[in-house]
Amino acid sequence: MEEYNMLFNIRKGKYVVPGVGRVDAYGEVSPEKSLQLYESKAFPWCEPVVDKKTVDFLKKQKLDEKRVAALIQSAKSKEEVDMLLEVKSTKTLEGIASTKKSSFSNKS
Repeated sequence: MEEYNMLFNIRKGKYVVPGVGRVDAYGEVSPEKSLQLYESKAFPWCEPVVDKKTVDFLKKQKLDEKRVAALIQSAKSKEEVDMLLEVKSTKTLEGIASTKKSSFSNKS
């Protein structure tokens, strides 16, 4: 059970998420379903665990540049942005990441 929730922190509860369906986060949530929740703008209660296992999992999913860019834009910390750049890095993504990181500096 813990293996599934080691990649993403999901707030416990039962949810119906548009584009994903019913999710019972009291029990196991598969990594693939967790990724869908993480990408969903309608579900803000899912954050990645910033570590190598999460990076490896996201690399295996072969996310395209557009999906990684959307994740960078919705990132909640500089560490999360850096982790996403480890998954895929292009000049465009680095530019988006730089802008996002500067927005964190401006909030302080």
